[in-house]
Amino acid sequence: MPDMDGFAVARAIRRQCGPDRLPIIAMTAHALEEERRRCLDAGMDDHIAKPVEPHRLVAVLNRWLKPFGRRKASPIAKGVEMDAVLPDGLEGFDLAPALARMNGRAGTLRRAILDFLDRYGDAPVRLEHLRSAGDGPALERYAHGLRGSAGTVGAMAASAAAAALELAAREKRWDAVPGLVADLSAALGPALASAETLRAVEVAVEMAVEAVPDVPAVPLNLDGLEGALRALEEALRSGSLSAAARFDALRGLLAGRGHDEAVDKVGRAVEALDFAAARAALERLAAAWIRERDWETTP
Repeated sequence: MPDMDGFAVARAIRRQCGPDRLPIIAMTAHALEEERRRCLDAGMDDHIAKPVEPHRLVAVLNRWLKPFGRRKASPIAKGVEMDAVLPDGLEGFDLAPALARMNGRAGTLRRAILDFLDRYGDAPVRLEHLRSAGDGPALERYAHGLRGSAGTVGAMAASAAAAALELAAREKRWDAVPGLVADLSAALGPALASAETLRAVEVAVEMAVEAVPDVPAVPLNLDGLEGALRALEEALRSGSLSAAARFDALRGLLAGRGHDEAVDKVGRAVEALDFAAARAALERLAAAWIRERDWETTP
């Protein structure tokens, strides 16, 4: 934030609301005890470090959220096996813990890896530009974001290298920066190459699907669509972790009906837990449906 960091915000909130009225949970990129202590000293109640482990997140939320009615079982899937949307191994990525962070959803992890490629595919060039420009604060911010994103998708070598560069930039150890930039670029190489391979496979599959002759579409069940829309909108409005499952149900109803790009925008926002953006994308998608006049309906 431009004027206040999270510690200042927590202290300001605590002056207005006690912990019995409003728990505050910190989410930071640091798992150090010193960082956790700073959060607690600022008036926060608990701390979660990135990359977020789903079982840890649910445990912390269960600890601080007041129950409403009977508490349901933890939504974290157990024993979910990796399906065909991801290979068994992917150079540059540690897939097992990354898959666990996605609640066992291999498709979600695959899309997250492709999003990482879209965002950081030019990272080696960008890093070298920031280094040569001597822009220490920008280099620190870029390395910070790269570290968290790489850790989330399981590119642990790249995440560790980004952490080292972030720390050097923060401490103004400029003599170490060139070597650390080179180390990070080298660590990113295998991960980006693997992500490019995933993208190439996706493109090949899409081309194969487009080559299949069109078949008549199954009539759209508007009652089912309305229910799926209401369920997803309510989950987004309340910030519920069930939004991912609600979105999957909606996507199944709309598959192959000409709105795949708009549906994917909703899905990416849901996966990023950016529920405000997901609701905005859902509203745009609904407006597009209203303009459509050629959809069939069930009796």
